[in-house]
Amino acid sequence: MPKVCLVCSSPNRLAVEEALVLNTPLRQISARFGFSTSALHRHRHRHLLQKLVKAEEAKQVSEAGTLLGKVESLIARCEDLARQAQENKSYSGASSALRELGRALDLLGRVSGQLRSGVGVNVGILLGERPEEIKAGVDAKLSALLEM
Repeated sequence: MPKVCLVCSSPNRLAVEEALVLNTPLRQISARFGFSTSALHRHRHRHLLQKLVKAEEAKQVSEAGTLLGKVESLIARCEDLARQAQENKSYSGASSALRELGRALDLLGRVSGQLRSGVGVNVGILLGERPEEIKAGVDAKLSALLEM
């Protein structure tokens, strides 16, 4: 039957762990709480380090969640600006807002892990009042690609 960690089962566990985290000498902790220095050493390496790693992971997840929320807010704001600019027929403003939206979407992909670093998102924007000219340009580019 495995031994139960004396520090883990102590009512003073939190105070002992705080002293360990603050790098208080083991002899001082031992004198204050009555544990052997070897029991404190075992607790630090077998239990406390695991807790600290889990706490750091939880902190990173929390920070990522906060960053993710901020990026999503940025995306919503870019979408609003693009919509307003388009309604006001400010095509350069709409183009700028959509370009920033593309950057924000790229950031969202990297933050969420859906995109790896070095992978970008290209957003093409076609503005104009003559759909036939746009279609002709697209057809020409497509033909050039097919000839390669």
